Amino acid sequence: MKAIRKIVKPVNNKIIITLKDNNEADEYEVIILPVENKNNQKIKSKKKFLDLAGKINIDSKTISKLREKSIL
Repeated sequence: MKAIRKIVKPVNNKIIITLKDNNEADEYEVIILPVENKNNQKIKSKKKFLDLAGKINIDSKTISKLREKSIL
């Protein structure tokens, strides 16, 4: 099964899908998801990481290494 993934902007609240002439199927499933803001994703990642504080047991050397590699 081939899947096509494209990020498009609607024009007049419409997204037009054009299929090739050699259609492989009679029916298709179309899933439309909003694209999240990249800055919003970074904030969520930071929050998830910080929520772990005090809940995991990692030695200080490992934490230092993680901080060096972290995007925080």
